[in-house]
Amino acid sequence: MKKEELEHIMEEILENAKSLLSRDGYIAPVAFLCIGNEIRVIPLNFKNREEKERQVVLLTKVARLENADALIMVAESWYVISNKPSLEIEPSKHPMRKECIFVIGEYEEGDITISQQFEREDKEGDRIIFGDRDNMNTSGFSKFNFGIKNRKKYDNSILKPDINYSKSNLN
Repeated sequence: MKKEELEHIMEEILENAKSLLSRDGYIAPVAFLCIGNEIRVIPLNFKNREEKERQVVLLTKVARLENADALIMVAESWYVISNKPSLEIEPSKHPMRKECIFVIGEYEEGDITISQQFEREDKEGDRIIFGDRDNMNTSGFSKFNFGIKNRKKYDNSILKPDINYSKSNLN
C-alpha cells in the first residue's frame, strides 16, 4: 500500500470517527486490517492497559498471518500540553489532560499518526468542539508496532529459506 492511499483511508476514518463522537459522545476503538482491496473491521475493547497491550499483540499476529498491507487503529485518547515534559504521570491521569481522536496507520514504509483534539462543551458530552489537528509522520517512532513496517526488512534479509542454517552447517 502506498502512503497516499493509507493517508486517504485514515482521513475517511477520522471523519467518520468525528461524526460518531458528535452523535454518540464516544468512539468505540476499532482496527482496520487492509489486505489488497479488502478492509476488515476488528472491534476492540480496552478496559485497562494490560488488555490494550494484549489486543495489540493479537492484532500484530493477525496482521502477520494475513500478510496485511496496512493496519489502522482509531480510538479516543488523552494528551497533555505542558512546558514541563514529564513521564511521571500518565496522560489519562494528568490534571491537565485533554482529549483527542487518535488514528494510527502502519504500512511497510512506516507509520502515520493523526491526532484530532476535541473538548466536550458540557459535562454530559452532548456537544463536541473540535480543536487543532496534528498529522505526524512518525517514521517508526510510534508506540505501536504491528509488524507490517518490519516485514520488508525481514523479507529482504540475508537468510534464505532454502538454506539450512543449523549449527552443524555453520562450523
